[in-house]
Amino acid sequence: MDGWSDRRNKPHLNVMVSSPVGTVFWKSVCMEGKDKDAEAYFHVLDGVINEIGSDTVASVVMDNARVCIKAGKMVEAGYPNIFRVGCTAHALDLALEDMYKDMAWMAEVVDAGNRVGKFFTNVDKARAMFNNYSPKTKLKPPAAARFATNFEMLGSLKDLKNALDRCICDAGWVDKMVRADQLVAFHEVTAIILDKGEFWSNLNKALDVMEPVVELLRLVDGQGPTISKVYFKMDLVVQHMRALDCLSSEEHEAVERILMDRWSFMTSELHCAAAFLDPEHRMHNAQRDLEVRAGFNIWLYSWMTRDKLKEVSFQVDQWVNGLEGFSTEQARHQASQQPPALWWEAFGSKHDLLAPQAITLLGQASSSAACERNWSLHELIYGRMRTKLMPERMAKLVYNSWNVRLLRSNQRGGGDDIHIPWVDDVPVEKEMEEWYADWLKRVHGDVDEEEVAVVD
Repeated sequence: MDGWSDRRNKPHLNVMVSSPVGTVFWKSVCMEGKDKDAEAYFHVLDGVINEIGSDTVASVVMDNARVCIKAGKMVEAGYPNIFRVGCTAHALDLALEDMYKDMAWMAEVVDAGNRVGKFFTNVDKARAMFNNYSPKTKLKPPAAARFATNFEMLGSLKDLKNALDRCICDAGWVDKMVRADQLVAFHEVTAIILDKGEFWSNLNKALDVMEPVVELLRLVDGQGPTISKVYFKMDLVVQHMRALDCLSSEEHEAVERILMDRWSFMTSELHCAAAFLDPEHRMHNAQRDLEVRAGFNIWLYSWMTRDKLKEVSFQVDQWVNGLEGFSTEQARHQASQQPPALWWEAFGSKHDLLAPQAITLLGQASSSAACERNWSLHELIYGRMRTKLMPERMAKLVYNSWNVRLLRSNQRGGGDDIHIPWVDDVPVEKEMEEWYADWLKRVHGDVDEEEVAVVD
């Protein structure tokens, strides 16, 4: 669940439901004129949990704002088998922002990169000159809401360094090309590109530090369930940082401290339990990790009844030791190919107590990114000359558009965007256009009736 405001400045709460085959849009609640405190958030979550069924919900995923944390704790108090999970993407973005705030050299290179990008974007003659040397590829500006987009900005500067150098060396690159109030920025940008302050070496250093964090952020920001991948992926990020030669010992300590602080803030028992049950990690003895095992046990006892203790423990032992079909050649081959939840459906059918719970857990998302993509879908529908739509009508259109696309993807089968979300991330703009095209087809009756989701 996540909150946002539309272009009319009306606040909304979007609720999405993550499952092994995709993320379903459940509802959008207009919060205009209503309290937006923890009680209100809990009321929305409580209603959705009861609509879905508390036995089939493993967690609620929200960002790390205080009101969300408090609402999540209220859910945990009311439903002992449901855990609050902070948005991993939000926590990783905050980790990158912490590096920017705590390490002067990174702040310096990010700020300098932004000055270069803004100059070539806002100064007409500089922009025209750059477009002449790079007609197809443009500099990428960072987004205000996501600090991680500064990585894309720095990467585009690195890729387009030759075009920037050619601009500086052009005979037309003189003071007269800018207004008097732009002269200071002109000389600053010239000095940056000429590397008078070791800008390019620090840029490469910043990219090396940010890249593993951004890769993990892209994973959790994508479609589909990824909660089982986060724990050990974060371990790999820390190992990568320790191996960087470009950092001094003090910088190594600072980066690792920031990452571990954010990791301890965002991790939960479900991350550990999901890692324990991920077939890809079982092949590498993930069950031997004490923290992973402890988190798994907490999750296990949250739903296991006393009368089923012996039978469930037996099934867990079979999983740990690879018995009853868990270590067949086909199971080992599919462990890294299939999403974990679908793997359990295929190879865990004999474990009637553990498998259903594992499938529910492994079908969970680890971030609220789907809600953010859903904001864009709201704005796409709203922006197509439908400004008088009421929030309830808008929610129905979004419900149809999002869920029909998911339905059709599942009917086609084998779609990477649904079944293996960490392999390939579909561009958001393309998704928006596809959803809008689907909506238009339904309006004109060009799709089969069975593909249309009916909303009362």
